[in-house]
Amino acid sequence: MSISRTSCIDRVRPSLPAALTRVLALALLLALGGIASAADAYKVLVFSKTAGFRHGGAIAKGVEAVKKLGAENGFGVDATEDAALFTEANLKNYKVVMWLCTTGTVLDAGQKEAFTRYIQAGGGYVGVHSATDTEYDWPWYGKLSGAYFAGHPAQQKAKVVLVDGNHPSTAGMPASFERFDEWYNFRQLPKDVHVLLKIDETSYDAGPTKMGAEHPLAWYHEYEGGRAFYTEMGHTDESYAEPLYLKHLLGGVQWAAAGPALDFSKARPSDSRFEVTSLGSGSDFPMELSVAADGRVFWCGKFGVISCYKPDTKAVVEVAKLPTYSLRSGEKGNTEDGCIGIVLDPDFMTNHWVYILRAMPGEAAEEHLARFTVSGDTIDLASEKTLLVVKDCRTIVGHCGGCLSFGPGGNLYMSCGDNTTPFESDGFSPMDYREPGKDARGSASNTMDLRGKILRIHPEADGTYTIPKGNLFAPGTDKTRPEIYVMGCRNPFRHAVDSATGYLYWGEVGPDSGKDGERGPKGHDEFNRATAAGYFGWPLFVGDNKAYAAYDFATKKLGDKFDPAHPINDSPVNTGIRELPPAQPAWMWYPYSKSEEFPDLGEGGRCAMSGPVYHFDPTLKNGTQFPAWYDGKLFLYEWMRNWVKTLDTTAADPRQTMVPFMPTFTWMKPMDMRFGPDGSLYVILWGTQWWDTKDSQIIRIDYIAGNRSPVAKAGSDVTAGKEPLAVKFSSAGTYDKDDGDVLKYEWRFTGDAVESSEANPTFTFAKPGLYQAKLTVTDQGGKSAIAVVPITVGNAVPTIALTAPKGGGFFSWGKNLTYRIDVTDAEDGGTADGKISSRVKFSAQYIIGAEPKDLVGFEQSMMGGSVKGRQLILASDCMACHQPAVQSVGPAFTMIAAKYHDEKGIVDKLAQKIITGGAGVWGPIAMAAHPQHSKEVVSEMVGWILSLAETPPELSGASGAFTVVPKPKDDTGIYLLTATYTDRKVKTADGKEIPSNTVRTTVVLRNRLVRASSFSDQHGVQSEDTKDSGGGKSIGFIDNGDWMKFADIGLDGTTKMTFRVASAGSGGTIEVHLDKPEGDLIGSAEVKPTGDWQKWAEVQGTVKDPGGVHDLYLVFKGPGGGLFNLNWMRFEE
Repeated sequence: MSISRTSCIDRVRPSLPAALTRVLALALLLALGGIASAADAYKVLVFSKTAGFRHGGAIAKGVEAVKKLGAENGFGVDATEDAALFTEANLKNYKVVMWLCTTGTVLDAGQKEAFTRYIQAGGGYVGVHSATDTEYDWPWYGKLSGAYFAGHPAQQKAKVVLVDGNHPSTAGMPASFERFDEWYNFRQLPKDVHVLLKIDETSYDAGPTKMGAEHPLAWYHEYEGGRAFYTEMGHTDESYAEPLYLKHLLGGVQWAAAGPALDFSKARPSDSRFEVTSLGSGSDFPMELSVAADGRVFWCGKFGVISCYKPDTKAVVEVAKLPTYSLRSGEKGNTEDGCIGIVLDPDFMTNHWVYILRAMPGEAAEEHLARFTVSGDTIDLASEKTLLVVKDCRTIVGHCGGCLSFGPGGNLYMSCGDNTTPFESDGFSPMDYREPGKDARGSASNTMDLRGKILRIHPEADGTYTIPKGNLFAPGTDKTRPEIYVMGCRNPFRHAVDSATGYLYWGEVGPDSGKDGERGPKGHDEFNRATAAGYFGWPLFVGDNKAYAAYDFATKKLGDKFDPAHPINDSPVNTGIRELPPAQPAWMWYPYSKSEEFPDLGEGGRCAMSGPVYHFDPTLKNGTQFPAWYDGKLFLYEWMRNWVKTLDTTAADPRQTMVPFMPTFTWMKPMDMRFGPDGSLYVILWGTQWWDTKDSQIIRIDYIAGNRSPVAKAGSDVTAGKEPLAVKFSSAGTYDKDDGDVLKYEWRFTGDAVESSEANPTFTFAKPGLYQAKLTVTDQGGKSAIAVVPITVGNAVPTIALTAPKGGGFFSWGKNLTYRIDVTDAEDGGTADGKISSRVKFSAQYIIGAEPKDLVGFEQSMMGGSVKGRQLILASDCMACHQPAVQSVGPAFTMIAAKYHDEKGIVDKLAQKIITGGAGVWGPIAMAAHPQHSKEVVSEMVGWILSLAETPPELSGASGAFTVVPKPKDDTGIYLLTATYTDRKVKTADGKEIPSNTVRTTVVLRNRLVRASSFSDQHGVQSEDTKDSGGGKSIGFIDNGDWMKFADIGLDGTTKMTFRVASAGSGGTIEVHLDKPEGDLIGSAEVKPTGDWQKWAEVQGTVKDPGGVHDLYLVFKGPGGGLFNLNWMRFEE
């Protein structure tokens, strides 16, 4: 049973006084009798999936009760725990979706999108009890439900107070009444909701997370076009027989259903309406792009290459290679500098001008903004006219920013980073004036310096520029530069100007400190908006004007904090004015951990970028422009967190309108995005690595309002073999996005001719060779998609089997195990004749804490060490900067393991560095701080990384032996045995070379101690935290007839089984059955009460080995419910 929650079976008590119950029952019957109808007016979907605590009894009783309410009140009810039903096609059948006692993360990205659109279309939501204990990492849902669960005391009676009796869910309720239930405390008071009921905390013990006098219990609100009602009550089974509660629930359903008819045209456009086209891939450090009216797309690469996509030929051409100062990883100098900005003139189709921002080669250390003329497929280098020169520092690695865009009136905006190193200021404000490039007061807050600014100029036809009105300093102002529009920027890497309002938006990449300190606040990134010229604070302030203290790097002396109302720049390297304009606070700001002010921004690494504001053009009829729903929407994106979101700039507070854009798409570090004149969105995706952009892409995103392209999928039963090779091809997974469309199939196996029109043909390849079997599917509207299956013919695929030890068996600590591998190769021989034994490889890898199911879906390089540490890393943002075996932003995990695995005390040292962040021995790029993780969690991560240095050596030969590791402290883990064979290449008679084949097989050996929570299937039971030694999860809520399945186990001579149990209930029997719950009985053990749900004891029973590998079912028997808890079982030799 649960540690923190009382079991429903231990309580049988009335929740309301008997007299009041009788009165309310009569009132309810009278009320309900008047509104029932013969036909269902609408339908309700009751959704009760749980991924955490399960209110099993309440869910069963609740579903039954809501169905009865529907039958009596004229609405239909369907109940499900299948999240796959959360599709637009299915949800449009329901007026209300009730989340009945859901817990945990229950929807995937596509299902979340479907439910979001359902609400925006006018759907209704009813949340019951633990619906607020659901989807903690989905802020949109938190706003819909109104709050998130924080904790609860023991179940008890409390006084409920009526706040508003004019709602259908509270009509007729007494002013106050007592009720027995489980009373939730919430993380914070709900915002923008209308509270209906509250709880009197003086009437019960609310526990340590109590909320005070205004503790809400039930509320409603309208949200993004839909209606949402929530009631905290409903934990107990008895609730669903109480007239008062049922009337309350019915009223909530009826109110949620009373909105307008569903209209999905009002919802955020579906991801399925957007189609992505790759225009180019593998560009060398693509930085910024600009789109011409004729569909050409220009982009600049960091190393000076200017590329162009030509829509007429669908080809990418190099239009220029500009002399540029730009360094690669490991080279000495400012590796952030290069060719970093490009924009086409607003009148490009007439004048052919393009503006490029790049660092110039040579000793001068300058960035030039220059104009060039495009002639055909080339840039005329002789046409260069330099408009603006920015002096910078190259002795350090410092922010260069670099972004160009045009705004209203033909004004050109140019962003420049502060060109200051962040690596010697411990993640706080850099103010070390003793060396160049270390005091941002000499750049970002210097009114005579162009760095750390967003500049605004008006280019003239002769290659000069003028100053627009409204810049921060008028021309001629002493000790200022008139080009400055915004100053006090650290790294305004991407900005955009709203063509309608002239408002300037930009993302500000902030400092790295993971925690507040004496010198100032922890680091924050910012999304900013300037409606007029201004000073935005860096390096004196960050975020909403969180102030830094003056700090002398030489004496380490701390001074006073800066005043945002009267900022003073008294740095010796400041050549501008001393008294700066008042500092403007950031529009939005967020640290590494989740932001309290803006939780939608998430957590993890930070790299804020601003995209464009979209304006819908009703005269454009190309069928691909973004729809009117996005009119006035600002696109923001995060390079580290890999998301894109939109805000409605026309709203009173756009920050409260944030929604994901294409959340089901994989955003591989979005680097730049611009809308083209065609209304489509053009995006640079940097790719998965930092210093290697081989998987970068330039993409165009079109919105398809009408007929959409189909999706093609192709597969085959074999992909290689000896000729003649018969291959069964499959188009499984191919589909059309539009209902009722019919697809035409065309297969090309050996060339350009169509060789089959079947959906799933068989084709025989007669000759050796490397083939690309291509499937083309075309819909009735003429749109098509292609999928390709590579087929290699001419080399027979060998067979391989690991015949000993057998999969599903057990290993014993410290003992030797022999292995045997059988390989048959038609061309090269086999292990039986000994001809190929030297090419056979074997490895035995111990994985700490793992169960067989933990191996699903992970590459071999991620298999070593502690499974817990690996899982924590995969759930964090670590993979944004690190790869298992390849250097990315940071070093590969294997590199870290090789360097540190033998160093004493290294786990604590590395864990602390991960939490606090900072630069180190791997290069100048600072590691992001991770204050959101505990020391315990980070230590597990470090342990896994270091364990990669302990990968066992690969053994050669078809047979041999290995020694199992000694028993570890926690007695957990599995062995992954891998056998591999690679055959020889084949040379055909006509000289073709057919590549070799590699075959691999794996076997998993289990630890003899198997945790109960590692079941592969179950009926009726629940996982919960345990206080038993070793912690983790045990199994509770075990009732008579419940069962658990453990797949693919070979008992391998086991004669006894020991079970770790605890029981404050009646106890019972554990039966062991083969292959199904009612299968052959091969063993059993009796469980007696231990006196407490967390008082653990071991019981033993005999078991008979039937031979072979089987699914084992533990079937629980006993008198009724609440029999016992089970933590683990051990298979005894």
